[in-house]
Amino acid sequence: MSHTHWLTLALTYLAAAVIAVPVARRLGVGAIIGYLGAGFAIGPWGLRLVTDPSQIVDIVFEDCRGPRAFGWNLWKHRRLPRWGFDFDGVLCRDNTKAENDDGPRYVTFLRDVEPLFIPQRPIGHIVTGRLEKYRGETEEWLARHGIQFEALHMTPFHSKAERMSAMKFAGGRGGWKARIVKDLGVEFFIESCPKQGAIIAREVGIPVWCTRTQALA
Repeated sequence: MSHTHWLTLALTYLAAAVIAVPVARRLGVGAIIGYLGAGFAIGPWGLRLVTDPSQIVDIVFEDCRGPRAFGWNLWKHRRLPRWGFDFDGVLCRDNTKAENDDGPRYVTFLRDVEPLFIPQRPIGHIVTGRLEKYRGETEEWLARHGIQFEALHMTPFHSKAERMSAMKFAGGRGGWKARIVKDLGVEFFIESCPKQGAIIAREVGIPVWCTRTQALA
């Protein structure tokens, strides 16, 4: 683009804005509408003073149909009560192999693990592979970190070994979570494991956000 052409475009935009913005303000619709109106007026659908907007456009609008969520407001979204949540890898970090002994080290993990993502509003259903016998430690941790929730769903087994054996016939944790999530009727689920997230998305037919990949499963 030559300097002469650039100067002509700049003067064209300036003149359009000088005319359109005061008119918009007088009509009570604000300066932004005035700028948009000026762009429309001088563009290819108006006076055609600018015929190739692809070379000079600096603002693009895209229609995102709701309900929708963005990364910057995911944890304070007003629809959090309608969503479902994994626990480990979402609300707190995942346990290590050393911590996952189904004994004293695991209890220490449940009590002292640091938060990962803290919702800023009350949330819906938590669906976790944690054993039911650890409900007390889990609910105490949630209360200590100010996380309000509608219900906590845990696996109904007495030991890690029993859960591993039973899950082989239940489609794994992803299949078990999918059945719970489907019965609950949540509209969106946040999961830590990409594999489990893909199963939930496929079997329930809802969007599933994976915290590990920061993408839809």
